[in-house]
Amino acid sequence: MSGTEDIPSWLKKALESSDLVVVEFWAPWCSPCKIVEEELKLLSDTCPGVRIIRLDVSRDPLTAASFKVLSVPTVLVYTRRRLAARIVGIVKCDEIARVLGCSECLEAS
Repeated sequence: MSGTEDIPSWLKKALESSDLVVVEFWAPWCSPCKIVEEELKLLSDTCPGVRIIRLDVSRDPLTAASFKVLSVPTVLVYTRRRLAARIVGIVKCDEIARVLGCSECLEAS
């Protein structure tokens, strides 16, 4: 992560404290973001141990900029405290589950 001075301390702690973290950058006016939100709910229901964080880019543009988010939805997947995937656009639960290694979600989809 570059520009870490613009990342809120609570988010830094979340990324450092959990092995599996999914961060979705979204906006209320974004229709594809609503689809991704539903996919993340499915991921949350079927893949225990995954921490999901949603950040509204219209309320926190500095954090979005520090992660180099240029469009929404953008999903960042962290495994073992490292960025494992950056996905821009609509993403399905099973695609995120593959990156996370979450077999429960793969079986449910």
